[in-house]
Amino acid sequence: MSQLDLSLYLNHYFVLLLLFFLLIILISLRFYNFFLVLNIRNNFISNSSESINNDFKQFSILYNILKL
Repeated sequence: MSQLDLSLYLNHYFVLLLLFFLLIILISLRFYNFFLVLNIRNNFISNSSESINNDFKQFSILYNILKL
């Protein structure tokens, strides 16, 4: 294997590795935003005065997460 072949081979895997890490970062940001919104929604629900409605809403959020 010549030097050029080796360099192209390593370049190829370096780019794939870079894309893989980029994908992981994007997915984690998406889930971070999702859980951030969920946390804000839970805080809003906790501040509501109706406790029966409260339990139902929290259950429905949990159900929607599990349904994914």
